[in-house]
Formats: sequence, structure tokens, C-alpha cells
Amino acid sequence: KANRRVATDKARMSEILYDMDFDNVLVYEQDSSLYDGFEIITQPMSFEYIKENKKFFMDMMESLRHNGYDSFNTNTCGHHIHMSKMPLSEKEQVLFIAVFEFFKQEFTTLSKREESKLERWATFITRNYGKEQLNNSEVFESLLDILFNQGNRYRAINVCNSHTLEARIWRGTLDSLEYLARIELMYNIAMYVKENTEELYNMVFDNEDINLNLYDIITYKSNEFIDEYLTSNGFMNTVNTKSMATI
Repeated sequence: KANRRVATDKARMSEILYDMDFDNVLVYEQDSSLYDGFEIITQPMSFEYIKENKKFFMDMMESLRHNGYDSFNTNTCGHHIHMSKMPLSEKEQVLFIAVFEFFKQEFTTLSKREESKLERWATFITRNYGKEQLNNSEVFESLLDILFNQGNRYRAINVCNSHTLEARIWRGTLDSLEYLARIELMYNIAMYVKENTEELYNMVFDNEDINLNLYDIITYKSNEFIDEYLTSNGFMNTVNTKSMATI
């Protein structure tokens, strides 16, 4: 969203970003949910590419801030992260969602969104259930059935897209560390699910107690950005607690 105190035109801003974008990874679109701004969409890319080209993303954020644009300090702007379904089996997709639902309070804090905004744009399907209530695998299975069959894309993790899982919880940001840490977090959860599938599946559907630590999950394979981000925002205690329970 453009800051009214600065007169950088949207068309001019897109030209500035285009001149920085040597790999042509950015696409610009109008979005009816934005009061005065435009949506920036990235082409599909690997997490390795993002790490190797982190300076580009940092420079992009700096350029937007320098030209008077906002993202966090608005009422409607969000940071949606799409992840390909292709590397994940259906079972792994279910477990990916289960991690977000089990730790919904922690992710609500990390999202920086007001709960009313999440309720409107990115609802957790288990919003009315505590962790102790989700020990009943039949309850959780019925909730997942609602998620996959109701066709509502305004969920914390939207499953309605043909090829991607879409995390909709994140508040908009032009903080490059926050931007990169969120992507790294998504990557780590996916890798954790892929490499601990049976253990997690038993937790979700067989009522087995497992000692889960959200910090271990979100730093599972990569920790280039997350520790710095958690520390700088005072979020370390939010994610670094043990939970002895089943979903």
C-alpha cells in the first residue's frame, strides 16, 4: 500500500522494481482488497534460490520502504505464502496442516495479525478447540474433512488451489528478515513432515502422546533467518516450549 505522504506512483514503483529484477521473478497485479496499492506475486522458486538471492529480496523491501510504501501498517494487506503440493503426499499435506492447527495459538502470535482478521481471512479450523480436546483423533479427522470438502479458501492453510497449499495467516510485511524467516519456517515444517511422517501420523490418528517442540520443527533443516527473527521480535519463548499431547 502506498503511503499518501509520498507521491511515488504505482506504475513508477513497478518500473523501479522491474529494473532490479534481473531474473524476472516478480509479477504485479491489482487487488480489490487493497485500498491503494498493488499486489506483488513471485514466480515459483525453490527455497535454495531464495537463500542464494536473499539480497534481491532485501533490496526489494528496502526500495518499497524508501518509496513510501506500507504493508504491515495497513488494515488489509497480507503476506500469503504458497507451497507446492507436488512434493507432499496427501498424508503429508494433512500433517502439514495439523502442525499449524495444533500450534494455532503460537502461530497466531507469530502471524502478528489480530484474531478478528484471522477469523475473517484465515480461520483455523480448530479455533474452538483446545489441545486437550484435540486428543480425540475422531474430532480432528472430522475437522480435516470439513477443511478439505467445504471449499472455503479463507482458512489458515488454504487447500482449495489445485497445485499449492497457501498459508494465509501472515500479516503483510516489508521487513526482509521477517519475509525470509516466514518462508524458511514453511520449508522446515514441510521437511519435518516428510521425514517424520509415520510418527506424526500416529500422533494425529492413533492418539499416541508425542513430545512436540515447535522450535525444533520450524528450525528442522535450515536456520539462516529464524533465530535472528525470533530473538529480535521477542518470539523465542513463544515457540520454544514442550507440548506433551496428541492432536
